[in-house]
Amino acid sequence: MVSFARPLDLTPRTIPFDVVKDLFGQDACEIRPTAQPFPMSEAEFRELMSPEWIVTHTKGVGGPQPAEPERMLQGAQQRLDTVQAWLSEKRSRSWRARMAALDKAFAALLTVDKGTVAARVWRCRIALPVKVHI
Repeated sequence: MVSFARPLDLTPRTIPFDVVKDLFGQDACEIRPTAQPFPMSEAEFRELMSPEWIVTHTKGVGGPQPAEPERMLQGAQQRLDTVQAWLSEKRSRSWRARMAALDKAFAALLTVDKGTVAARVWRCRIALPVKVHI
């Protein structure tokens, strides 16, 4: 049917139903020697060839049927959730490592004698709001 209709710029909506039945009869005779009538009415044929019917009823991965974009969006959301969880864990681990490094540096400051701490504070010109007891 496509080979016949395309050169004539006929679409499923514009091709005459009698032509459709004749083309079906010709193709059916090539497959089976006994003549077969066209298996549907004109209304059924037009409905089955409508873009709405094709979009709704065609099944396939990545297809336009309404359930497929929903399935694809759910898959994308799951992948996004996985990546966000991974990123959150990496950020948390990085934060914990920085805090551990700061704790270690602070502990090192507390283990030096009083004169060294005062010298370091004075060189950095840091005003400490509390007294340091060592």
